[in-house]
Amino acid sequence: MKKSLGTLLLVAFTICLQSTESKGNHINYTESLRDSTSFLGIYPLIFYLPETRLGFTLAGIYTFRAEGNLSNKASNIQAGVGYTLNKQILTYAFFTYWRNENTQLIRGELGYYDYFYPFYGLGDSTLETAQEDYFVRFPRIRANYLISRNKEFYIGPSIHFDNYNIYRTEEARLLQTGDINGSEGGNVSGLGVAATLDRRDVQFYPRKGQFLEGSLLYYHSIIGSDYNYPKLSLAMSQYIPINQKMVLALNYLQEYSGDDAPFQELPLYGGPKYARGYVIGRYRDQHQVVLQAELRFPIIWRFKGAAFTSVGNVSDELRNITDDLKFNYGLGLRFLLSKEDQLNIRFDYGFSSEGGSAYLTIGEAF
Repeated sequence: MKKSLGTLLLVAFTICLQSTESKGNHINYTESLRDSTSFLGIYPLIFYLPETRLGFTLAGIYTFRAEGNLSNKASNIQAGVGYTLNKQILTYAFFTYWRNENTQLIRGELGYYDYFYPFYGLGDSTLETAQEDYFVRFPRIRANYLISRNKEFYIGPSIHFDNYNIYRTEEARLLQTGDINGSEGGNVSGLGVAATLDRRDVQFYPRKGQFLEGSLLYYHSIIGSDYNYPKLSLAMSQYIPINQKMVLALNYLQEYSGDDAPFQELPLYGGPKYARGYVIGRYRDQHQVVLQAELRFPIIWRFKGAAFTSVGNVSDELRNITDDLKFNYGLGLRFLLSKEDQLNIRFDYGFSSEGGSAYLTIGEAF
């Protein structure tokens, strides 16, 4: 894939439907959140890539609060379906559901993908000219059930399942040799624990507070996996108000996949959330570390802006992670969909040493 899915040629239009119940005018933003019952935003997109020809995507988000939920935590479902003229399909649904007065959190992803992805090899020094595309079909299940006593720290079981069916690779390229672990496809099935610490003032566009999430899963043949390995992920965000209008957001990501992990499950450098400006999967290896910063500020009416940068790398050993650091930077534009939830459509353009990439999605990168 010569550019990421963020290379969109046309945004057709955006539909926003909103239903609220109000008890009066509110000055305090957190209080106003408690009076919002639901929000629905839908946006269709059109894109073109040589490998897909013309593609169509319909995506949207639905936020809601259960009766009696008097907090800034909104349950939400973010879903999409895409189709290309080459008969490729992408369907997904990310869900977050708060229940039992926010002492329980259910979140995860359900999806089915029939698409192609770029592969450049393994390590932090692969060449851009080494790109080869592989075509794969797979269902995806991610699910976490987290519980809390103080409504800040949540912990509980996590499951992960993908069934990779790689049905086409490029002739005489690396994936066809069979030397890359995972090139034959197969099941990845993992079970473990996930945890979250949430001290943000607002869920979708925080102005202050901290957010930490981590998981440790083990993939094993006992639970149906064709590969046996551990996988660790840790992400931390800090939100610092500069003044009444500007916010500095900081984020740290560290990931690790064990020796037997298939190439699809290795940490991927680049994409719409981390190292924007690099195609997702531009680099991949067992370890990944990314540090990023973003300055968020208002522009006019419902429009906001962002300036961001990050530094990071992948490596086969953590001690070598700083040997060839990658930098990126970029600018972003936000359009406010829901004032009550501070939910935005996000457009970012990131620059790297290899050019740039555009991204269009709902919600912030972190």
